[in-house]
Amino acid sequence: MSGVPGVGTVHLLLYDISGEAFDTTGQLGRHAFYVPRSEVITLILSLEDLKSGQELAFLLARLVESIRLNGQTPDETSLVVVLTKGDRLKADVSLPKSAQHFLSKEVPTDPRNMEQLQILSDDLEQWLTNHPENYWNFVENAKADFATVRYTAISAIGSDPRKFGAQIELNPRNVVSPLLWLFRLSLPTITVREEERKYTFHDFFEASRVAVTSSKQTEIELGAGRFLLQQSVKFNKTVVLKGAGKDKTQLVVNKPNVRLSAAGARLHADGISIVMEGSAVGSALTISGSRLELTNCTFVGGISAGRRRGNGLWITGKSIGEIRKCSFYSNQGDGLAVSDTAQVDVQDCSASRNQHAGFAFSGAAEIVSTRNLAFENQAGFHLTDNVKATIKNCKAFNNRQCGIVCLDDATGVLESNVCRNYGGQPGDPKQAIGILLSGNSIFVVVENQCTGQRKDGIAAVGKAKPEIRHNVSDGNAVCGIGVYERACAFLDENNCSRNLYGIYVQSTAQGTKVGRKNKCFGNSRYPIQNLRAWAWKPIAFWANLFNDSIGPNPPV
Repeated sequence: MSGVPGVGTVHLLLYDISGEAFDTTGQLGRHAFYVPRSEVITLILSLEDLKSGQELAFLLARLVESIRLNGQTPDETSLVVVLTKGDRLKADVSLPKSAQHFLSKEVPTDPRNMEQLQILSDDLEQWLTNHPENYWNFVENAKADFATVRYTAISAIGSDPRKFGAQIELNPRNVVSPLLWLFRLSLPTITVREEERKYTFHDFFEASRVAVTSSKQTEIELGAGRFLLQQSVKFNKTVVLKGAGKDKTQLVVNKPNVRLSAAGARLHADGISIVMEGSAVGSALTISGSRLELTNCTFVGGISAGRRRGNGLWITGKSIGEIRKCSFYSNQGDGLAVSDTAQVDVQDCSASRNQHAGFAFSGAAEIVSTRNLAFENQAGFHLTDNVKATIKNCKAFNNRQCGIVCLDDATGVLESNVCRNYGGQPGDPKQAIGILLSGNSIFVVVENQCTGQRKDGIAAVGKAKPEIRHNVSDGNAVCGIGVYERACAFLDENNCSRNLYGIYVQSTAQGTKVGRKNKCFGNSRYPIQNLRAWAWKPIAFWANLFNDSIGPNPPV
């Protein structure tokens, strides 16, 4: 079915069985084995053909028993009760006015607004409860056993043939109403609120179109379920997206050339997973030049092709905002990528199993990263270009290359972070270097812990100019702290133990200064190997010789 307002394109799967199958539980199990597995069961009833209300109650009991015998629970199933032969029901003067009106003419109905059908359902439920044929038992048991119960009434021909004979004009009355309840009860629901107005959708593109075209602030609330993005959506105004939780609400992009993005918008999102699937290439969500506030969201499955990198979340332009308690995993690009002049505060997030970096910050972006976790990526945190970043209280575990890598002209502070390799199965990725400072980067590296790296705990290369103080770097395969090439580092009050070398300084790192308060003990080869001191200061050579600290270059 396509083109349904508020629903979009859906596949409708219907089963029909004879009424005789309901005579016994055994027959129901044999001839209607699919009933217990249905999300919505539609019970089509002709009240005038029932012997009594008790017969209807017994029918319901057999249905519930059949569902339970098949290992299902009726409280996870919805029930739609359709009262047929509405042309005859109208003869009952006790029938509610809403039902009389509903059966007298074709009432315009829209799956985006079920208010009228809900009033009808409530009135029919009350009418059956008070009916002299004792339908109340059926009503109360249905309410107790099923997750949701809705009532409607239809007329297939529109007039009573007993009054007018066989030759009558067919005027069906509201026979589509059960289908509307099927949409509402079997499809995940999207509620769009525009100030005091409220709409209901089952298609995200349809819902977002209201938000994009409205002149007012709009809130889109997605229920639990999986929503397919049929067409590209770009938000360009203030929009609030709320899900039932990132483990419950999924917005899925699985078509080529379909994108979800925000440009020049104020975007607030909470409790949603955005997932890329199939052959769709690109990032799960792209935000450009917007204000953003993202909380408890997940970004999964970005797909790369050629030069197009598929990130989980890509923030560009002059975007400003906060990202809290979000997850970025299994993307072919970066988990979270922030570039250009964006200013973003990232807190309590995790990035894992991305093919490039967990967190990638580039361009002239300004970043504050606090209490974030990156594991099993190529690099945990990747800082490049002219980024200004503060990385504090973060953790980088078992990434394939580096826990934190700073390149080019990046500047900032790395404070109280933990870079560690932990035990795992053979072949599990393990970091080569905990913190790598390269290019012309200038960072204050203070109070970090780098443990169990395949090479160095902390390494400065290129023309990096770090200040490295109060760090603990132990149990690494090569150096606790290594300074190479033309790096110019200041090292003091660091604790480097149980490495091959405690501190190693290559002779070309001429501007490097090694303070006197470094503690290097328990290293298997040398505590401090300062080749620069040996090259330029003969006195330091003899001091180091007696300290057993001169040896060959480490195999970095």
